[in-house]
Amino acid sequence: MDNNEKEKSKSELLVVTGLSGAGKSLVIQCLEDMGYFCVDNLPPVLLPKFVELMEQGNPSLRKVAIAIDLRGKELFNSLVAVVDKVKSESDVIIDVMFLEASTEKLISRYKETRRAHPLMEQGKRSLINAINDEREHLSQIRSIANFVIDTTKLSPKELKERIRR
Repeated sequence: MDNNEKEKSKSELLVVTGLSGAGKSLVIQCLEDMGYFCVDNLPPVLLPKFVELMEQGNPSLRKVAIAIDLRGKELFNSLVAVVDKVKSESDVIIDVMFLEASTEKLISRYKETRRAHPLMEQGKRSLINAINDEREHLSQIRSIANFVIDTTKLSPKELKERIRR
């Protein structure tokens, strides 16, 4: 088997992360429609165990997408280190996709859905402060992302089309 064939036989993991309200759930749905095995909101500390499962050769785990976000705030801090460690110790091909949008667009999306931002802490801080804190907190993982997608000007349909390419 030549190197090209070996690469094709490896399992693929796409870590989908980014700002709350930027479209992670939509991307996960789209990837699932494309045949990916998808997991939403996996704590970063479980990523190495999940990769171990992938390495066991289960055919349903050849193409996996995992959404990881700030809901597990205290667990999220280790994400960059965990991704780096797994990349260096695993045969699984691992990519990181980071989704972002302008603060104005995120505020608009939150107003439309009437959902609370995960960092708002039951009304103790404003939505804009929560978004700014999240953007700062995620800057490290954004810096190691293979794909950064700004969804500010994308409709859900356009985002799905972009993912399918």
